[in-house]
Formats: sequence, structure tokens, C-alpha cells
Amino acid sequence: QALIEQEARANNVVVTEQMIDQEIETLISIRGGRAEFEAWLAANKQTEAEARDLARHELLANALRDRVLAQLPRTAEYVHAYHIVVATEVEARAVQTRLASGAKFTALARSLSIDDSTRPDGGDLGWFTRGAGAVLWTEVEDAAFALNPNEVSPIVQSPIGFHLVWVTERQTRALTAEDTAYFQQLALDRWMNSLKAKATIERFLQ
Repeated sequence: QALIEQEARANNVVVTEQMIDQEIETLISIRGGRAEFEAWLAANKQTEAEARDLARHELLANALRDRVLAQLPRTAEYVHAYHIVVATEVEARAVQTRLASGAKFTALARSLSIDDSTRPDGGDLGWFTRGAGAVLWTEVEDAAFALNPNEVSPIVQSPIGFHLVWVTERQTRALTAEDTAYFQQLALDRWMNSLKAKATIERFLQ
């Protein structure tokens, strides 16, 4: 809370009494009226002044959060990729040979890939963007984004084996709801960590 208060002052973010009044009126409405609101305060051992202070802090935090999130992009480059993963490099080379001879990538994935989650769908990793955590192996993600459509990667090693990656499409599109939420949380975590990193924090133990 102290870090957020300091950051708000540094950025000239101000919460007015009118804004707090509106928050309290919203709380009163949610609770069903003034009497019910006061009963709720009493049950939570809280005064109205404390509720107002909490509302002020939440408004400050929300305003700063909105500033951080407003800087995030709304679009990103996505690829649609497939992969085949086998246990050894020798097996991966054999897969390369069969692909060069005209074998279908998805058919080989169904018969040879050791990735149980994608094998039934011919190695389909779906559409994903860089850095959103949709693909567990950064080596595979990096390989996919180095490819143009209809290209197959060189052999890529990850902790689970040796991959061949095939990209069928790539395009810039709006971030999905899941990716938006992921990047928003990542940005907020980084923002809060940066506040902590540049602050002098003293803890007093009783």
C-alpha cells in the first residue's frame, strides 16, 4: 500500500473526496441500504472512515494499474504450428528423411511423436504468440517464430526430446482473451516488482 501511495504521488494521481463518496454509495447500494451497510461495517470491525481510506487506496491502485495496462499492445504476431517430437536425434533425422521423401507431417506425428497431448491431432500446437506460455518449450517456440509458412525447422532439442516444427500460417491478430490476461498479469507483476526493487523497505518486528 505504501509503495502504491508513493507511486501515485510521483505520477500526480489524485483521488478526490467525490470519487470516494461514489465508491461508498456503491457499497451502500450493494449492501441494500445505509442500515445494512453500517451493520456490515460493524460485523467486520471497521469504521466508515476506514472504509473510505480503503476505497481511496483501491481507487489509487486501479488508476495506476490502468496506466500500466494501457501501455500493453492489443495485437501480436501468431503462428499456427505443428511438431513431431522423438526421443533421439537419430530418430529425428530419420523423420527428416521421410519428410523429404514426401511423407505427410501430420501422419508421421500421429505414428511417431512421443508428445501424447498433440499426437492424436497430428502434432497440432494450435495458434500461439511468443511469450504467452502456450508452448511449454521455449526452444520450440523460438523455432516456430523463425519459420515462414510451410517451412519445417531443423532438429530442435528440448528437455523432452528432439523436435521438428512445421508452421502452416502466421499473422498479426488481436490478442486472445487468455493471452491478454496473461500479459496483463505479467505486466502488473513486473510493475510491482520494479516498485519494490527501487524502494527502501524497513520491517519492524515486535
